Amino acid sequence: MIEPLHSIRNTMQEWERLANALESQWRTVDYFPLDDYLFALDMRASLEEAISEISPEPPTPLLTALEILDTRFLSHTVEDEQG
Repeated sequence: MIEPLHSIRNTMQEWERLANALESQWRTVDYFPLDDYLFALDMRASLEEAISEISPEPPTPLLTALEILDTRFLSHTVEDEQG
């Protein structure tokens, strides 16, 4: 059986891939084209909804992993001042 492209696992992996790319200042073997960057941002936007759909109280390790990835992402980005 093949796992769906937008499964929570695959989505988390895509989000982690972006965090890794940012931390390495884009010097990764798997260079991140703009389309992949935007795709990862879209995947992150859908993660909370997907996680909340699996259970009224999502597993703590999953939420912790998401929080860690979010922190890694935010520590290497700058907020848009235009709002």
